[in-house]
Amino acid sequence: MADERSTIIINEIKYWKQHKMLPQNYCDYLLALYTKGDYEEEEVLEKQGMKSKILLVIQVFLLLLMVPFSLLVIYFTQFKMILQLSILLFFISYALWVFFYHRKKKSSFIYLSLNVLLLLFLFFSLFITKVFTFNEWLVVAIFLVNFGLWSLFGIKLKVKYITILGIAGIIITLFYKISHLFPLN
Repeated sequence: MADERSTIIINEIKYWKQHKMLPQNYCDYLLALYTKGDYEEEEVLEKQGMKSKILLVIQVFLLLLMVPFSLLVIYFTQFKMILQLSILLFFISYALWVFFYHRKKKSSFIYLSLNVLLLLFLFFSLFITKVFTFNEWLVVAIFLVNFGLWSLFGIKLKVKYITILGIAGIIITLFYKISHLFPLN
């Protein structure tokens, strides 16, 4: 019975505080009195939870925007090569930071950041090969190394679809290269 009364009183004080029927200091004092000092912690936790959700949405939005922006920077701008490489390195470093952040928090968004990181690294390595030399064997080697890294990351992190994508990428790259060596004509 006493718990019901204190819950009713606490809800009333919260209502008064929301609608400014009493000064905030009085409401905080009464809430601290009736909750035995636990109210402030609940309020801080609610604010931190909302803040972390907003930051998560911003991180995911930025990650998803990096893939089309990196393609835009590489193929549709007339920026100097150094600026393009710097932007790609910045995108890769941000995706790497988000990956380690979510890995530390054991969040499920680790997979999204890993996917974006692997794609950005593939774009970066292909851009490097395009800029410095366009040797067909070098491009094939870059593809094989990237897809091999995808497979290794998939095995290490126990993510089956990344492992399968890496192996499929290696097979398709080898099939493409071998089919050019032996024309059917």
